[in-house]
Amino acid sequence: MTWSRVARCLAIPLVALSVLGAAQPSLAQSLDHFTCYEVKTTSGTAAFVALPGVSLVDQFRASTVEVKKPKLLCAPTNKLNEDSTAPSHPDHLEDYQIKPAVAFAPVLDQEIVDQFGTIFVDVKKPVALEVPSAKSRTSSPPPPTNPPLDHFTCYKVKVTKGTPSFLRVPGVTLEDQFGSLTVDVIKPTRLCAPTDKNSEAPGAENHPDHLMCYRVRQTSLPKFATVSPLFVSNQFGPLTLDARKPVELCVPAVTACRMGRAARPAATWRVRLRVVSSVVMVFPPFVN
Repeated sequence: MTWSRVARCLAIPLVALSVLGAAQPSLAQSLDHFTCYEVKTTSGTAAFVALPGVSLVDQFRASTVEVKKPKLLCAPTNKLNEDSTAPSHPDHLEDYQIKPAVAFAPVLDQEIVDQFGTIFVDVKKPVALEVPSAKSRTSSPPPPTNPPLDHFTCYKVKVTKGTPSFLRVPGVTLEDQFGSLTVDVIKPTRLCAPTDKNSEAPGAENHPDHLMCYRVRQTSLPKFATVSPLFVSNQFGPLTLDARKPVELCVPAVTACRMGRAARPAATWRVRLRVVSSVVMVFPPFVN
């Protein structure tokens, strides 16, 4: 955990807290839901060439990664008939596997709030970069210009030990540009944090709206049939992909103001607080 993160969490008005650290976030408002499909490059078309040296800044850290290959295509989705316009929204997210140059120190016990409720997760490691993308079924589209979507760095997560397990949610209906299906929402898999990529969007790391991604299993018939070809374009260039099956539902989410516990037992962080004019003032921590 970095000192800047401690300061962001604790330098907040005391009047907003009933108990120190108990501020509750509202639900995310500005993002679509996304159904994410496993993809592969269409046979006979150009493969993606790995991109080294891509800089990322999110709420957890600044890092440099190699962008390896496309793994998922995430389509804006009407979940449970909450937004009938969502399938017509143009902005998709192309999900690329990444390899960080420096290992990530896991951050434990993060509180996440979305439409499925509140869960506590351990943020284990960065696994993907989601890039705003355009998609067409007929020809390669131009990449999005000033898309309303952030980039997102996606981290593998696991429910924190000693906290309530996620309960499977059956019978969730999804509608996107590929059609309609019903799924069971199985468990949380990834937390995707808004990201400043290559210094293109300074401050994006402070945007409140995240995506919490859950593994899904289709229960409706007929089963999803591979869709090919799909022409996808973004800042990394054009791709031609096959969408093979739905694997995740990504839901707008916010992270509560919890500092978490870094998975490094060698040091214990303590913070000294002073209350002045109804504001919590934070002074530098020290290490036992």
